[in-house]
Formats: sequence, structure tokens, C-alpha cells
Amino acid sequence: MIGWLKKLMYKQRARQVSDYYDQWSLRFLEITDTFQGFRTEDITATHAYTIGTAGLKGGMKILDAGCGVGGPAFYFASHLQSDIYPLTNSRVQVQIMKERKQAESKDNIFPSLGDYHHIGSLFGAETFDAILFLESLGHSYFPEKVIAECFKALKSQGTLYIRDHFIIEGKTREEKSRIKQLVNYADRTYVYNHIY
Repeated sequence: MIGWLKKLMYKQRARQVSDYYDQWSLRFLEITDTFQGFRTEDITATHAYTIGTAGLKGGMKILDAGCGVGGPAFYFASHLQSDIYPLTNSRVQVQIMKERKQAESKDNIFPSLGDYHHIGSLFGAETFDAILFLESLGHSYFPEKVIAECFKALKSQGTLYIRDHFIIEGKTREEKSRIKQLVNYADRTYVYNHIY
């Protein structure tokens, strides 16, 4: 059982993340439909890389947890004969994806509103062949709960795929201090939780 303080912190963080993306998603969408900090200029190469490294194939049921406005999810839906479930806790993002789904007549993508800390109860046991976190797990203050929920919702031979930010270590005291400042700034700005 989790402590009341940790539970309060992750609920508060979930609201902060939701508020952040409700406010900024339309602005980000002016630039890209894939809200990821480190990607190639050719975003299709990034998506193709994810398909290859995550072992995604046709016929799978795939959850994109913390999906943003669904850029990767729509790519996967177009390039795989699979059912794609993009999950976000932002109402604005869900609305954007529903409108895009209708405009593109996609019948294999199912946008959902929910908190990825509760994947198991949202979707049920042994539902997914793959669960993806594409630079999204860092929004959590309680990633161990998220991972436990994933193992409830994954099929027995399912894949949990996490691609996220990692902090490089500086060699000098000045480099270490500068990195810490930049990481703290990114955490505050993007409602993120880099771990040192």
C-alpha cells in the first residue's frame, strides 16, 4: 500500500500534467504532432525506429501511454494492422485525437482519457501486447506504480517499452552544476520528473 503523501503527490502531479497539456497542446501542434524532445528531423524515421525496436507487428493491441495528441499512435495505426489505444489525461488532447480519427476515418485507433497510474483498472488484465511510454513516464512521481499497473494490463508475453530522458553526468563541478540547473528548469517548465 502506498503512503498517503506519495498518493497525494502523484494525484497532484497528474492534475499539473493535465493542466499543462490542456493549455499547451494546440500551440505544440502548430509545430508537430509528436511531442518528444529528442527526435530526428524526419519524424517518420523516429516512428519507424519505435516500431522496430519495440517489436510492433500487425495484429497487436498496443497502448501508447501518455500519448500527447497521438502523433506516434496515428502513425502506428496507419502502418500496422493493429488496434492502437492512445491514453492521455488531457481532455484537450483526447478531443484533438477524436477529431483527427474522424477526419482520417481511422477505425483502429481508440483515444482514451485516463491516468496511466491506473492502466490495469482502466483496461483490465492481460489486454495489451505492447505498452509504450514515449518520453511520458517522466511525468510521474510514482513510476513504480505505473510499471506495476502495466504488468497487470500486459499479456503474458507482452512488451513494456520505455523511451525517456536520461541525465548525463558532468565531469567538472561546473558542468554538474549547469546540468542540474538545466534539468531543474526542464522539470519546472515541462512538469517533468528527471531522476538524478
